Amino acid sequence: MALCGACSNAAAGPFCQAGLHCVVDRCSPVCKVDADCQGKGVCDTELAVDGFGFCVQAKGQGENAVSGCGGSGGAGGAGGAGGGAGSGGAAPIEVQCTGVPANAPSSGSCIMVNPNGANKCNPVTNAGCNANQACDFNEAGNGFECYGATAPDNKTCGQACGQEVGFCAGKNVCAFGECARFCCTNADCGPSGTCDASVIDNGTTLGICVAKLASPG
Repeated sequence: MALCGACSNAAAGPFCQAGLHCVVDRCSPVCKVDADCQGKGVCDTELAVDGFGFCVQAKGQGENAVSGCGGSGGAGGAGGAGGGAGSGGAAPIEVQCTGVPANAPSSGSCIMVNPNGANKCNPVTNAGCNANQACDFNEAGNGFECYGATAPDNKTCGQACGQEVGFCAGKNVCAFGECARFCCTNADCGPSGTCDASVIDNGTTLGICVAKLASPG
């Protein structure tokens, strides 16, 4: 998502980027071991979600979460929403692309589009955007809007993404440096995938398609 600093788990947000979680009031990368924090802190598994902890300055001190700022942007590319994961940890998930339906069976039901509200488009279906645009998190991190998605910002599911190589096409988000499909339900991810909402954690069932839910190794 666009926001990678201050955050709130309240319904109104603001929320964190994909791949980050709100620890007290600060977005922090997820981790399994200290090395995932890339020298910026230590991995505190006492604050675990789905078996993964968070990068903090000192264990047992969630209020000192290490910022996940500085990660890859989202589908919008230059000037885009910045929807990718921060640079603070290794990817704890395996993106599911094979067998994912071209059109989500849920029809993006977890996101209600209102052209006059925060959700100006639907990230799961790309409804509200044209063929050369992608629906991604807005700059405030509390809704969605359309961004240009022409080359190189038209990467598909499973392709590398980021500031240097370009961002993702519609229906995808840059998570942990890899394009992943947005989803609302497990059906959106095909028979071999599941919709992991914990990666986005924005108060809805919106998630990304993964091969399996993140779990302790």
